[in-house]
Amino acid sequence: MPDSVEMPAPVKTKILGAGLSKPTAYSMFSWKLTKGDYPVLEALTQRIASSDVTTPGAAYHLQMNRSDVQAWLDGYVEAWRKNQPELVEALFTEDVVYRFRPYDGPGLFVEGLADLVDGWIEESNDARQWQASYRPFVVEGDHAVAIGTSHYFASDDVPEKIYHNCFLLRFAPNGRCAEFTEYYMLEQKGG
Repeated sequence: MPDSVEMPAPVKTKILGAGLSKPTAYSMFSWKLTKGDYPVLEALTQRIASSDVTTPGAAYHLQMNRSDVQAWLDGYVEAWRKNQPELVEALFTEDVVYRFRPYDGPGLFVEGLADLVDGWIEESNDARQWQASYRPFVVEGDHAVAIGTSHYFASDDVPEKIYHNCFLLRFAPNGRCAEFTEYYMLEQKGG
C-alpha cells in the first residue's frame, strides 16, 4: 500500500458540490489519506463517491454503517497493539473527548487529540499479554454502541482478567471518532 492515497476526484466533487466552502471541506476531509487512515476511511470514501450528495450540508449527515464501525474498531485494536501515535491519530478527531471510567471520579477523561495520544502511548500494554475483540451492537447515523471483551493473560504475579466492554461512539463526517465513552466490567471467576 502506498504511503498516501489521493482521495478520489468524485468524492472531492460531491463534497464541494454539496455547498461546503473549500476551507470547511478541507477541515472535514483530508484529501490525502495516510497509510494509517486508509483502512479506516476507505469504505466511507467509497460510499461518499457513490452517494447522491447534492444538497447543501449533506456531507455533514453521512451515515455510518456496521462495516464502517467494524473497520474503526479493528483500527482501534491495531492502534492499541502497535502503540504508534500515527495509528491513534488516524482514529480520532482533533477535538476528541475520550471518557474512560466516567463515573469513578473527576479527571477520568481526556479532551483533545494530543493529550489522548500522549496518555495512550504512556499507558501501553505489552501486545503479547492481551487480546481484544469488539463488534458493533447498534449503529444509528453518526452514533454507535460497540461491545466486546478485553482479555489480559495471567502472568507470574498477576491473575488472568477478562473485561466485558461497552463503547459509546460518536463519529465525525470523516469517519474519525469525536466522542468515545468506555464502560467495562471485570468478569468474576468462581462465583
